[in-house]
Amino acid sequence: MTGVQTCALPIYVGSSAAPGNIEIDGGTFTYDSIQDIFGNLTFADTAAGLVVNDSGIFGSVSLDTLSTLTGSHAISGDLANDGEVQPGDASGNVTVGGNYTQSAQGTLTFELGPGNSDVPNELLISGMADFAGTLDLTSLDGFQPEAGDSFKLIGFASSRGTFSQVNLNGIRDSDFTVLYDPHDVTIEFGQSPVPEASSWVLMGGGLIALGLSRRQRRS
Repeated sequence: MTGVQTCALPIYVGSSAAPGNIEIDGGTFTYDSIQDIFGNLTFADTAAGLVVNDSGIFGSVSLDTLSTLTGSHAISGDLANDGEVQPGDASGNVTVGGNYTQSAQGTLTFELGPGNSDVPNELLISGMADFAGTLDLTSLDGFQPEAGDSFKLIGFASSRGTFSQVNLNGIRDSDFTVLYDPHDVTIEFGQSPVPEASSWVLMGGGLIALGLSRRQRRS
């Protein structure tokens, strides 16, 4: 499948129990339907893109480099990301019934807005999440997070790895922490990491030495 394609009808390649394979070799395929796609989707390395709005994919999805998956949808199988995944908008969700794997070439992009700090995770994974590559965070309509704001981005049953790079696009506050908890990934702004115990000991020793030095100068 190549070129610009738009579809509003259900697509069957195989069945939900035994999905077939759909390969998108280029262009953009927009699936604007409340119906579902039955089949495994593979995106070739030629800037192929898929926009899926509020529908389900009964199968697995594989993105090659330069390919992009956007929209709000549910994937019953695995999602392998060597390209870019953009879950919906600031309140959109992508659910993955299997595992999520992001390679070193992959990018996961979220929009941060004023209404999604308390919204459920934007990427929900029933299985394991394997992280690498880049996490992109983009301001929605000029939104600027304040100190203390936190955004829960990803939920999963288990995980391994971390993002090697985090980019802030249009967000001025560079004081942030990405927290990898047992079942979710959260970003917090204006939260400086708490020093480890050894750091407190070194800090205390430095203050004591400074105090002694001042006393010696006075005497």
